[in-house]
Amino acid sequence: MRRLSQVLFGHTYRLELIAALATQGRRGVCISDLAAFAGTNGSVFHPVVRRFVTEGLVSMQKEQDSRRVLYSPTESAVWDTLADLVNRWNVPVPRTEGVR
Repeated sequence: MRRLSQVLFGHTYRLELIAALATQGRRGVCISDLAAFAGTNGSVFHPVVRRFVTEGLVSMQKEQDSRRVLYSPTESAVWDTLADLVNRWNVPVPRTEGVR
C-alpha cells in the first residue's frame, strides 16, 4: 500500500492520511494517533496535513483541555470520492478508539 501511495500520490504515507481523514469525518484525526497506528513518526504526516489545511481541504481544531489537535475534512465532494476509493481498495484505517 505504501508503494502505491508513493507512486500515485508522491508520498509514502499520503494514502494512510487520506484514508483516516476520509473515514473518520467530523470526529477528526489526531496525527500522533495516526502515526502510532502506522508505526511511524508524526512528522511524516505534518507537511501533508498542513498542505491540506492551506488548500482548504482540512480544518484543524484543538481538543478542549488538551494539547491534541484534530484534523477534519472540510465539506467537499472530493472526500466522498476519496472515501469510496479507500473502501474499494480496502485501505486499512485506524479505528475510532485510536483516532478521535
